[in-house]
Amino acid sequence: MTVLAATDPTTGRVVCEATAATAAEIHEIVDRAENACSGWRRASFADRGGLLRAVAERLRAGVDHLSGEVIASDATRSYVQYLPLGPVLGVLPWNAPFWLAFRFCAPALMAGNTCVMKHDPHVAGCAAAIHRVFQEAGAPDGERDQTFGDGAGRLRPVPGSGRRRPGTGGGGGRPVADHQRRAVVHRMAACAEETFGPVAAVMAAVDADHAVDLADSTPYGLAASVWSTPERGERPAREIVAGQVAVNGIVTTDPRLPSGGVKRSGYGRELGRAGIHGFVDAQQVWIGPKRE
Repeated sequence: MTVLAATDPTTGRVVCEATAATAAEIHEIVDRAENACSGWRRASFADRGGLLRAVAERLRAGVDHLSGEVIASDATRSYVQYLPLGPVLGVLPWNAPFWLAFRFCAPALMAGNTCVMKHDPHVAGCAAAIHRVFQEAGAPDGERDQTFGDGAGRLRPVPGSGRRRPGTGGGGGRPVADHQRRAVVHRMAACAEETFGPVAAVMAAVDADHAVDLADSTPYGLAASVWSTPERGERPAREIVAGQVAVNGIVTTDPRLPSGGVKRSGYGRELGRAGIHGFVDAQQVWIGPKRE
């Protein structure tokens, strides 16, 4: 039996422990998700939304992109309808464990899928709380489930749900506090990866084109921030290879806008219309006879 421990990095104290799932337990979790999917995919949007609202009420701290589209063609009538994919897997990092879990599972569940969430072992307490609020909200067994082990290969991640970010999901990116000043070059980790700490890497650029080249020299492409006049700051957005570009503001996420990266920061999107469409089969329906 493997016990996973979450440790407070400031004190070294173990704050939560969880038992890693065995291969047999993971198969059981996936079976429950597959069994629950046949009923959940037939639930109405109102019923799906009702469950998520009940979960939100217990957490205390959507825009309908799934109703389908009528598209004119050579058919008598033609449209696109958005259907569930089935059980989907979310591989979740340790930072922002509630937000990242719900931005994955909320659109996936609204689309009619069932979810298996593989939480990072450092946030076992948060994972247990998420599991508990779904139970309290009356979620059917297997509609969403959780695991801490490996071997969930029977499910394929949809775009965005298994995204690997620099410094997340792999045990890296520990908080740091370093007030030293030293010369930096773009090949250094502090210039090319997320540090998750109060570290600023400052490099001089000869002009705007050189600044874009420096920004694009990293193998990652999650997000970028440009500070200038609005007109001048917006201009390089098309040249920066990143999933998000903020002009005169910090990079953040908004449920109304797609979020995701490129290059080694992943593929696909979460949030917004693009995010929820990553969890569905966009099925074309063509009804004849053909129009001449």
